Amino acid sequence: MIEMIKRKIRAMIKQAILMSISEDTHQVGVFRYLGSDQKAVIMTPYGLYSKAPAGSFSVVFQVGGNESNQVAFVMDAKNRPSLQNGEVALFDSVNGKHIIIKANGDIEIKGNKEIVISSTGITIDGKDFMTHTHSVGTLAAAFPSGVISGTSGAVV
Repeated sequence: MIEMIKRKIRAMIKQAILMSISEDTHQVGVFRYLGSDQKAVIMTPYGLYSKAPAGSFSVVFQVGGNESNQVAFVMDAKNRPSLQNGEVALFDSVNGKHIIIKANGDIEIKGNKEIVISSTGITIDGKDFMTHTHSVGTLAAAFPSGVISGTSGAVV
């Protein structure tokens, strides 16, 4: 009897590979486990949303032991940034872009192209970015396109 219960519990949790994703009201993935494909709803933490690439590692759970009611948590560790203890990252495994909240309080942003901020106003350390003045005038006048790129801060 105990062995049967152990087998049922083990069967409720599977390591699988994501094969594809379809979207309707929620994401449903097709997962390959021991050569057979099964569907499961992809769960993500509140406030976060992603679409993992095919081939991503997954853990699939049978809700209530019911194989027709499965949920999955998906991750892809390719291009994952290296973190120190206490750091948090959002990252894109396809292109290696990331945002890291560093343990020392810094925020590191890495993009392959430009970083776009779309907002009616930007405040940095209590100063309005668009109206704050320097010897060249306002930052808005210095960067009329509103897009700054690269480590040099050149306008694109």
